[in-house]
Amino acid sequence: ALLASLVPTAPPAVLTFLSEAAEALETLRNQGPAAGAPLVLSLRQQLRLARRGAAFPNDTLPSLHRTLLASFLPTAVRVQLEEVLQGCAKRAGLVTKGDEEGAGAYTINIADGRVEIGGGSFPQGKTTDEAL
Repeated sequence: ALLASLVPTAPPAVLTFLSEAAEALETLRNQGPAAGAPLVLSLRQQLRLARRGAAFPNDTLPSLHRTLLASFLPTAVRVQLEEVLQGCAKRAGLVTKGDEEGAGAYTINIADGRVEIGGGSFPQGKTTDEAL
């Protein structure tokens, strides 16, 4: 309710995700491989993420990963974090990795001097520059 009053333009799914994620992080921080890991989502961070989510709703989960510096966490903690956050995102109704329409559906074919990427076809370029 506090986030909704401070960031009224944020979609309800983003606000629900942020509140669930904050609770899940608190629980995760006290168990398993993530015990003692710096997995805290402060109110200031939630406000920033809610404002960002109002502008870019599909970027909420990646923004949270950047906020938590997830790429610097140990692998076991990062995997556990990803599972928890994906669960929170699905319960909140956010679009997650692999849910987007056509996610992973692009194919690349090179044949007969043409390059086909997804539904587009382009002539294969030729260059004398060895760096390319």
